[in-house]
Amino acid sequence: MRYGDPERAWTSFWKKGFMHFPDPGMDRLKNIRKEKENQMETVYDFTLPKGYMDNAGELHRKGKMRLATAGDEISATRDPRVLSNPSYLTIVILSKVITQLEGVEMVSATLIEKLFTADLAFLQDMYQRINDIEPPTMQVVCPHCGESFEVPLNFTEEG
Repeated sequence: MRYGDPERAWTSFWKKGFMHFPDPGMDRLKNIRKEKENQMETVYDFTLPKGYMDNAGELHRKGKMRLATAGDEISATRDPRVLSNPSYLTIVILSKVITQLEGVEMVSATLIEKLFTADLAFLQDMYQRINDIEPPTMQVVCPHCGESFEVPLNFTEEG
């Protein structure tokens, strides 16, 4: 005689409180959640306001941008196009950090040049936002009134 799924019956029995054994699966899930909380996001999705229109007239709007590295910025400043025209720096850096644009095989500086100005402004803003860090602060307490507040830390000893 078959009484149904034995694993389901065991789980039901355990959940009702008749058995108090640790669930190894729950510990694993908790560890995975902790790992995800501690991971830094390095790639960000975006949707261009206007979109890149290719030669076939197809519109491409969704893409991904990764955080910039020091190497990205250093190599961009050495690029011959940037050396002859410093305004080109933005184009070169964006071509390095935009890892994907839907339906486009490769993102290049030439492709970035063809973006509408609204899309270029959007990507420049996004680049600044994801790569910017907040200045360090420290929580302090006023010795006179006891109020707690944050003050910026100045490591340069200026001002």
